[in-house]
Amino acid sequence: MVSKFHDFCRYFKNINLGFVLLFSVLILTFLGLVVLASASLSFSQASASIFNKQLLWLFAGLIGGIVMFLIDLEKLREFSKLIAVGTVLLLVLV
Repeated sequence: MVSKFHDFCRYFKNINLGFVLLFSVLILTFLGLVVLASASLSFSQASASIFNKQLLWLFAGLIGGIVMFLIDLEKLREFSKLIAVGTVLLLVLV
């Protein structure tokens, strides 16, 4: 029983969880777009508008994520207090 558990743990140590997470997010995003498209089929012109807005924000988020990935953390640390204050101000506005 214990050896099976150790084999199970060893199996997950060999998996790169970053790719698993990326694949899971891509699948969920694709399924969300499919559900949005099928749920908005009853609206003729508005469905294309809703779907196009979702695609636009998806690509905006992807570009923002890529930009954040490319920023050096040491340079970002210099602005951490400013970012924290800005975040709190944005939360107060909401």
